[in-house]
Amino acid sequence: MTFLTFVILSSFPGSYKPEYEFLIFVATAAFIFVVLHIILRMVHLFEKLPAVLRHPIIGIVGCFLAALALLIGSAIVFDHGKDYDYKKLEASGICGFISTVLFFCEGLYYVFLYRRLPKRRAEEKVMEEGQADDFVQPSKPAY
Repeated sequence: MTFLTFVILSSFPGSYKPEYEFLIFVATAAFIFVVLHIILRMVHLFEKLPAVLRHPIIGIVGCFLAALALLIGSAIVFDHGKDYDYKKLEASGICGFISTVLFFCEGLYYVFLYRRLPKRRAEEKVMEEGQADDFVQPSKPAY
């Protein structure tokens, strides 16, 4: 849907205006990241990325920011399409709204993934009292 959003908007004759360029940029960037994500998953390279890059918080932030940016850009483009009766702008705005909903749903998916993660290891007790092997208590200092 992001592909349709920026292709339809780019085919509009007045797409050089800043209010349209914003949606073109956001939709193009979102499309590139989605294609990159799909390719990394297909060739099983996503699992080999560092754990920090695979953490669900990254997905939550990315998806919700993309959804917000797409919502703002699509609302502006759709409103201009309604005001001036340009069907291409309306179609691009509708595709942007659909993309917004899809990114929001993916963000919710990452929220559920995050909630299912095991607790952090720092919160667990690593060693019970008296478990250290051959530990000798230090003697009291002689003052």
